[in-house]
Amino acid sequence: MEVSVNNLLDVLKNRRSIRSYKSDPIPENILENVLEAFRWAPSGANAQPWELVVVRDKSKIEAIADIFIELVERQKKLDPDFPGNSRKYLKDVPIIIVVCGDPRFKLAYPQTLSEREKDNIYFFSIGAAIQTLMLAAAEQKLGSVWLTPEKIEEQKLKDMLGIPDVLEVLACIPLGLPKKKYIR
Repeated sequence: MEVSVNNLLDVLKNRRSIRSYKSDPIPENILENVLEAFRWAPSGANAQPWELVVVRDKSKIEAIADIFIELVERQKKLDPDFPGNSRKYLKDVPIIIVVCGDPRFKLAYPQTLSEREKDNIYFFSIGAAIQTLMLAAAEQKLGSVWLTPEKIEEQKLKDMLGIPDVLEVLACIPLGLPKKKYIR
């Protein structure tokens, strides 16, 4: 299939953060397309400083939802004007992609750089990969939203999913069919 700039612009313009999902399963070939796009994302020194955990188990998805529901409740107690929603919609998604960073890959960056510059390359690389994943999901007619755990949630996610301590849990991306069609 030929991809044109206009196709890319359509995906960019129509991608939305989705917070209302159908529980329908995602066909394996569509998930593979999204993950393949993620794999090709640009990264500093082509280090690809990330690992993914694809969560499909319904009980684990519900536990992840509970972690983020508690996070929003804690944030609202600290700041009553916090605009976040409850995250209850996470219980309906068929897949959550947990994006982890591996800071050991900073060793692949030029050693003449400052620690701040290495951190920038590391985080920008992972951000580009997450954006690529979300754009690929949108192109496949899937909804997604970028969720960022705080330290407490990161540790809960690591414990639940068996993620090694050396990795950092940087984002959770739910994937699923949107309940509503969002057109710009």
